[in-house]
Parts: sequence; C-alpha cells; structure tokens
Amino acid sequence: MLNFTLELPAGWCDITEELPGNPPPTVAKSRGVGALQFSQAELENGEPMTLTADDLLEMVKGIARSADSVISFDELCETSGTLRVGAVSLALDGNFVRLWGVCDGRGVVIATYTCDWAERKPGELVECDRLVESIRVVPPAVVGIA
Repeated sequence: MLNFTLELPAGWCDITEELPGNPPPTVAKSRGVGALQFSQAELENGEPMTLTADDLLEMVKGIARSADSVISFDELCETSGTLRVGAVSLALDGNFVRLWGVCDGRGVVIATYTCDWAERKPGELVECDRLVESIRVVPPAVVGIA
C-alpha cells in the first residue's frame, strides 16, 4: 500500500481506474501526452533518512538499467530541506521515460513518467517535476481495537 500525498497541478487527474489490469497509481494531464505512475520503494539496507540525492540517483539509474541496457541522460541530484530527489531520463522502445526517486526521510517513492518520444512536451515534464517535488510520505493508518 502506498502511503504518500502529492499535489496535482490544475488539469491533472487520477486515471488509475481507467487502465487495464491492476496498475500502480497513475495520473495524467487532460489532453496531455504521457502518464505518471508511482510505487513505494522497499529498502533492503538502511533507513530512508540516511539516503542522499546521489543514492536516489543511483537507485533510479539501476531501475533504468534493469529495464534495458539503455543509456540514461539528464541526471538530477537535488536536496531541498528534508526532500531529496534523484532523477534520470532515457529512451526506451520509442518512448521517453523519466524516473524520479524521492525521499523525505520517512520513505522513498519512485515516480515514472512515460510518453511517446515523438510527442513529448517539455512543459508537461516541468509539471511532472513540480508534482514529484510535492510528494510527502505519510505514516500508515493504524487500525485496532483498544
């Protein structure tokens, strides 16, 4: 279960239920060209609070390499307060793909934006950047009987 919040820019909406199968949470811009999906990373070693932006960059580059032996470009390592972001872009099967690893010290969310390479729009990617930077991990709700 994903435990995070984010701020959707105007014109963006949740399209998860419109997709076939059991997709991860997915948002897209109305009349946009791509979609942004989210997953929460399970960490094998260490706590989220110890991850750096460089660690997150290496994490998303590893995901990119596992998708194919592709060359990544447009790398980003950024820290702002407690928020750390590592990101990378790649071309994969005729698509433009941008991966972000986002950590606020409580957890890690992986965001993946995909669109057709020929149809990509820089403005839509800028909106994705802002959306990703709004991600905040929240503690899971504890339900019980006292």
